[in-house]
Amino acid sequence: MIRLTLFLCCLSFSVNAQIISLQELVNRKQYAEVISRAVEFNKDDSTDFKTMYAVGDAYDGLLKYKDAYRVYNYCMTMDSTNLDLMNAMARTATNLGKISDAKYYFRKVLAMDSCNFYANYQLARLHFQLEEFQNAMNIYSALLDKDMENSSLWRNMGDCYSRMKQMQNAALSYFKAYSLNRENASLASALINTLLHLGGPNATDALAICDTALYYNPGNRLLRQNKGMALYTNKQYAKADSIYTELMAEGDSSYNTVSYAGVSRYNAGLYLTSIEPLELAYKMDTTSAEVCLLLGSALGKTYDRKRAFELLDKAENNMQPSELLVNQLLLFRAETYKKDRKFKESSSLYYEAYLKNPKQLECLFHISEMYAVQNIEDYATDEEKQRGLFIQYLLANEYNNSGQDTKQIRYLKKLLQSFYEDMFFQGVKELPMLAPDGKKSKLAAENLKYLIDKLEQTSQKTNNP
Repeated sequence: MIRLTLFLCCLSFSVNAQIISLQELVNRKQYAEVISRAVEFNKDDSTDFKTMYAVGDAYDGLLKYKDAYRVYNYCMTMDSTNLDLMNAMARTATNLGKISDAKYYFRKVLAMDSCNFYANYQLARLHFQLEEFQNAMNIYSALLDKDMENSSLWRNMGDCYSRMKQMQNAALSYFKAYSLNRENASLASALINTLLHLGGPNATDALAICDTALYYNPGNRLLRQNKGMALYTNKQYAKADSIYTELMAEGDSSYNTVSYAGVSRYNAGLYLTSIEPLELAYKMDTTSAEVCLLLGSALGKTYDRKRAFELLDKAENNMQPSELLVNQLLLFRAETYKKDRKFKESSSLYYEAYLKNPKQLECLFHISEMYAVQNIEDYATDEEKQRGLFIQYLLANEYNNSGQDTKQIRYLKKLLQSFYEDMFFQGVKELPMLAPDGKKSKLAAENLKYLIDKLEQTSQKTNNP
């Protein structure tokens, strides 16, 4: 009996030693060793919570989130109230893109412990990743109420404000974070960039912060780039050039450094020496209007007049917006106004797009839809009637000339016929029209009758080929 008791004690110690050993390996970041041992687990090992949780941690540490999530899920069947496990489930779900699961487990933790910092913080980060910035800020704000000296929380608040384009609030949050951690180069850079974006006297403040940040991080390339930009923004072009020149000599060939080296030299009046960096910047991006403009000007001031004119012409072209994008912008705005039933605004934009490219008959069709009625009497006001007559007459003319959409032609012929009959009964020879751009005109009865007859002929030809 004594021997049996000793044997069971030894076995119990052996199992506990393995558990401790696995956790120790996890603590030492020896994740692969944990996984290799897991292959040899017996039934008792696989039903022990601590053992399997350590395996989940090992997979998590190896960035094998799918396997970690599977093991953590298995652990949940053994202990569904463990806060560390639920946090691990939420974190791993986030890495797998299982957003609804991540939110579920974070909120489950907070339902049990509303002050759990990790769950609150990670849930806020998840909201930020989903661009739910206000939700993230609500959590960060609650955490800051309990710890106003937390630099990371202030930094995250600044990031949220920045993404929401509230740059003044972003600057204040970044400054609070920076004042708590002046040695953080990345934080200083975020503050500097925000102040430069705000401009005005903030640019001077940005320059002062550059000097302080470089005191703590001498030689930091990012901060030196920031200082070059701060000097340029403060119109200290020669000093900015010296910063950018040093960076280039050290191998910094980034577009921002090269281009602003040239731009700084040009604005410092060093036209000849500005050509080399501007040429390099031009090779990296031939679409920059500013680079083309200054390089052309520098060449024009020195020796290569022919190329100067070529670059100045290119600068002018680069300043022009893309016709395709401009057209898309018009159409997108027009469509949005139409869906909002703001027909005047919508028809004006569609008409503008049509005038720029008369091949876009769909623009006229969209306007026609806004003023489509079965009979002239269905128009609510005289203005709507004038707008309706203009667009239906114009669209009918275009369709008739192009031979498009015979079904629409039949509808237009019927509506225009009701306009013509109304003119006949009123005894008038012309009707007023109002174009989408507000221009007024008149349509003679004989011109309207001529188009109606043409539409009839076109319809008959289509029906009797």
